[in-house]
Parts: sequence; C-alpha cells; structure tokens
Amino acid sequence: MSTIFSIIGILFVLSLIPLILLAARTVKRHRGSRVVTCPEKLDAATVGLDVGHAVCTAATGETELRVRACSHWPERHECGQGCVEQLAAPPSS
Repeated sequence: MSTIFSIIGILFVLSLIPLILLAARTVKRHRGSRVVTCPEKLDAATVGLDVGHAVCTAATGETELRVRACSHWPERHECGQGCVEQLAAPPSS
C-alpha cells in the first residue's frame, strides 16, 4: 500500500515540474526595474513589475503584466499603466 502512495507522490511532484519551470522563466524575464517612456508625461520613468501576478497569470496561458512600482508615483499612482505595452512587446533588434 505504501508503494502506491510513493508512486502517486512521485507522479504528483513530476507533474509540478512544468509549472515550476514556467514560474522560473517568468520571474527571470520580468524581475528588476526597467526604464520606459511614460505615455502620460512623455518622459522616462523607472518601473518594476508585479512578478507574482505575472507568474500566476502565466500559469493560465497568457502573462498579464502590471506595474508594482514607478518613479512617477505616488503623484501619478492612478495612471492607466500604458507603459506596460512597451514591456510586453518583444525586444527590437
């Protein structure tokens, strides 16, 4: 009986590996601060993304990005976060 539970446990852990790899890739890609052009003020802003939210939404199939911190906050905290579109686009070569 314990052999069956061991096999089930191993299969469960193995089934988590793709999610762990997806989470690691998402964290690596979206962590840290980035400089963007603020679409409202048309000047540079430093933003940090909500990586936890990105990881959770990546598990559903489409990563949703949102700003966690911005150098223009707190005075512009209620902005539309249009700068996220710059971060979602693939890097230009």
